[in-house]
Amino acid sequence: MQKLSISFTIGKASQPNTTNIEHNNRDFIAKNIDGKRMRDNITFNSEEIEDVYHKLFDDAVNEYNANQKQKCRRIKDYYEHICESKKTEPFYECIVQFGDKDTASCDSETGKICKEMLCEYAKEFQKRNPNLYVFNSVLHMDEATPHLHIDFIPFYNNKKKNGLSKGVSMKAALD
Repeated sequence: MQKLSISFTIGKASQPNTTNIEHNNRDFIAKNIDGKRMRDNITFNSEEIEDVYHKLFDDAVNEYNANQKQKCRRIKDYYEHICESKKTEPFYECIVQFGDKDTASCDSETGKICKEMLCEYAKEFQKRNPNLYVFNSVLHMDEATPHLHIDFIPFYNNKKKNGLSKGVSMKAALD
Protein backbone atom coordinates (compact mmCIF):
# COMPACT_ATOMS: atom_id res chain seq x y z
CA MET A 1 0.00 0.00 0.00
CA GLN A 2 1.17 3.51 -0.75
CA LYS A 3 2.09 5.98 1.98
CA LEU A 4 -0.85 8.08 3.20
CA SER A 5 -1.14 11.24 5.20
CA ILE A 6 -3.00 11.17 8.51
CA SER A 7 -5.42 13.95 9.41
CA PHE A 8 -6.50 14.44 13.01
CA THR A 9 -8.53 17.52 13.83
CA ILE A 10 -10.18 18.40 17.10
CA GLY A 11 -13.09 20.74 17.65
CA LYS A 12 -14.75 22.24 20.70
CA ALA A 13 -18.49 22.15 21.34
CA SER A 14 -18.55 25.93 21.79
CA GLN A 15 -16.87 26.74 18.48
CA PRO A 16 -19.16 27.00 15.45
CA ASN A 17 -18.57 24.48 12.65
CA THR A 18 -16.16 22.29 14.64
CA THR A 19 -18.67 19.75 15.98
CA ASN A 20 -21.99 18.60 14.57
CA ILE A 21 -23.53 15.46 16.03
CA GLU A 22 -26.65 15.81 13.85
CA HIS A 23 -24.42 15.68 10.75
CA ASN A 24 -22.41 12.76 12.14
CA ASN A 25 -25.57 10.73 12.84
CA ARG A 26 -27.18 11.76 9.55
CA ASP A 27 -30.11 13.49 11.21
CA PHE A 28 -29.75 15.87 8.29
CA ILE A 29 -28.17 15.23 4.91
CA ALA A 30 -25.67 17.70 3.48
CA LYS A 31 -25.11 18.16 -0.26
CA ASN A 32 -21.83 16.21 -0.27
CA ILE A 33 -23.46 12.97 0.97
CA ASP A 34 -23.98 10.04 -1.40
CA GLY A 35 -27.33 8.67 -0.24
CA LYS A 36 -26.65 5.27 -1.83
CA ARG A 37 -23.58 4.78 0.37
CA MET A 38 -25.16 5.88 3.67
CA ARG A 39 -25.84 2.21 4.48
CA ASP A 40 -22.05 1.70 4.55
CA ASN A 41 -21.61 4.09 7.48
CA ILE A 42 -20.86 2.48 10.85
CA THR A 43 -22.14 3.81 14.16
CA PHE A 44 -19.94 2.50 16.96
CA ASN A 45 -21.91 4.20 19.71
CA SER A 46 -24.54 6.89 20.06
CA GLU A 47 -25.68 8.10 23.46
CA GLU A 48 -27.54 11.26 24.42
CA ILE A 49 -25.05 13.63 25.99
CA GLU A 50 -27.40 14.63 28.81
CA ASP A 51 -27.84 10.96 29.77
CA VAL A 52 -24.08 10.46 29.79
CA TYR A 53 -23.60 13.49 32.04
CA HIS A 54 -26.07 12.01 34.52
CA LYS A 55 -24.36 8.61 34.37
CA LEU A 56 -20.87 10.06 34.82
CA PHE A 57 -21.43 12.92 37.25
CA ASP A 58 -24.68 12.63 39.28
CA ASP A 59 -23.01 10.91 42.25
CA ALA A 60 -20.23 13.52 42.40
CA VAL A 61 -22.73 16.40 42.05
CA ASN A 62 -24.97 14.97 44.80
CA GLU A 63 -21.96 14.58 47.10
CA TYR A 64 -20.80 18.13 46.32
CA ASN A 65 -24.30 19.59 46.87
CA ALA A 66 -24.66 17.79 50.21
CA ASN A 67 -21.58 19.66 51.47
CA GLN A 68 -22.80 23.10 50.34
CA LYS A 69 -24.29 25.23 53.10
CA GLN A 70 -25.29 28.01 50.71
CA LYS A 71 -28.03 27.00 48.26
CA CYS A 72 -26.62 29.33 45.60
CA ARG A 73 -23.50 27.13 45.34
CA ARG A 74 -25.43 23.95 44.60
CA ILE A 75 -25.40 22.60 41.06
CA LYS A 76 -28.87 21.77 39.74
CA ASP A 77 -27.89 20.33 36.37
CA TYR A 78 -24.20 19.66 35.74
CA TYR A 79 -24.58 19.56 31.94
CA GLU A 80 -26.21 23.01 31.91
CA HIS A 81 -23.62 24.21 34.41
CA ILE A 82 -20.79 23.18 32.07
CA CYS A 83 -22.56 24.53 28.96
CA GLU A 84 -22.86 27.93 30.65
CA SER A 85 -19.20 27.92 31.71
CA LYS A 86 -16.78 30.12 29.81
CA LYS A 87 -13.82 27.97 30.91
CA THR A 88 -14.95 24.41 30.22
CA GLU A 89 -16.19 22.66 27.08
CA PRO A 90 -19.10 20.19 27.46
CA PHE A 91 -17.50 17.90 24.85
CA TYR A 92 -14.97 17.71 22.03
CA GLU A 93 -14.97 16.05 18.64
CA CYS A 94 -12.03 14.63 16.76
CA ILE A 95 -12.07 13.65 13.11
CA VAL A 96 -9.58 11.06 11.90
CA GLN A 97 -8.82 10.34 8.26
CA PHE A 98 -6.11 8.59 6.26
CA GLY A 99 -5.24 9.99 2.84
CA ASP A 100 -7.51 12.24 0.81
CA LYS A 101 -10.04 11.98 -2.02
CA ASP A 102 -7.23 11.39 -4.54
CA THR A 103 -5.31 8.74 -2.57
CA ALA A 104 -8.04 7.00 -0.54
CA SER A 105 -11.53 7.53 -1.93
CA CYS A 106 -14.30 5.47 -0.35
CA ASP A 107 -14.77 3.25 -3.39
CA SER A 108 -11.06 2.46 -3.92
CA GLU A 109 -9.08 -0.51 -2.58
CA THR A 110 -7.03 1.89 -0.46
CA GLY A 111 -10.28 3.37 0.88
CA LYS A 112 -11.37 -0.10 2.00
CA ILE A 113 -8.08 -0.57 3.86
CA CYS A 114 -8.52 2.86 5.44
CA LYS A 115 -12.00 1.81 6.57
CA GLU A 116 -10.51 -1.22 8.35
CA MET A 117 -7.84 0.91 10.03
CA LEU A 118 -10.41 3.47 11.16
CA CYS A 119 -12.67 0.73 12.54
CA GLU A 120 -9.78 -0.63 14.59
CA TYR A 121 -8.90 2.90 15.76
CA ALA A 122 -12.50 3.57 16.83
CA LYS A 123 -12.86 0.28 18.70
CA GLU A 124 -9.65 0.85 20.69
CA PHE A 125 -10.02 4.62 21.33
CA GLN A 126 -11.85 4.30 24.68
CA LYS A 127 -9.34 1.72 25.97
CA ARG A 128 -6.41 3.97 25.06
CA ASN A 129 -8.09 7.04 26.56
CA PRO A 130 -9.96 5.99 29.72
CA ASN A 131 -10.62 9.60 30.79
CA LEU A 132 -12.21 10.56 27.47
CA TYR A 133 -15.75 9.15 27.55
CA VAL A 134 -16.88 8.48 23.96
CA PHE A 135 -20.61 9.07 23.67
CA ASN A 136 -20.87 9.25 19.88
CA SER A 137 -18.64 7.65 17.27
CA VAL A 138 -19.40 7.23 13.56
CA LEU A 139 -17.41 6.14 10.52
CA HIS A 140 -18.56 7.87 7.34
CA MET A 141 -18.32 6.00 4.06
CA ASP A 142 -20.80 8.17 2.17
CA GLU A 143 -18.55 11.16 1.49
CA ALA A 144 -15.38 11.48 -0.61
CA THR A 145 -13.11 9.64 1.84
CA PRO A 146 -13.56 7.32 4.82
CA HIS A 147 -13.30 9.31 8.04
CA LEU A 148 -14.18 8.86 11.67
CA HIS A 149 -16.02 11.26 14.00
CA ILE A 150 -15.43 10.70 17.73
CA ASP A 151 -17.33 12.86 20.24
CA PHE A 152 -16.11 12.61 23.82
CA ILE A 153 -16.35 14.14 27.29
CA PRO A 154 -12.99 14.61 29.05
CA PHE A 155 -13.19 14.01 32.80
CA TYR A 156 -11.13 13.64 35.95
CA ASN A 157 -11.61 11.23 38.86
CA ASN A 158 -9.50 12.92 41.51
CA LYS A 159 -11.21 15.38 43.82
CA LYS A 160 -10.52 19.03 43.23
CA LYS A 161 -9.97 21.26 46.25
CA ASN A 162 -13.44 22.40 47.36
CA GLY A 163 -14.92 20.93 44.20
CA LEU A 164 -16.37 17.82 42.62
CA SER A 165 -14.76 14.41 43.08
CA LYS A 166 -15.38 13.79 39.37
CA GLY A 167 -15.91 16.44 36.71
CA VAL A 168 -15.24 17.77 33.23
CA SER A 169 -11.74 18.97 32.33
CA MET A 170 -9.60 18.29 29.28
CA LYS A 171 -6.39 19.24 31.08
CA ALA A 172 -7.11 16.98 34.07
CA ALA A 173 -8.25 14.12 31.79
CA LEU A 174 -4.97 14.24 29.90
CA ASP A 175 -2.91 14.47 33.11
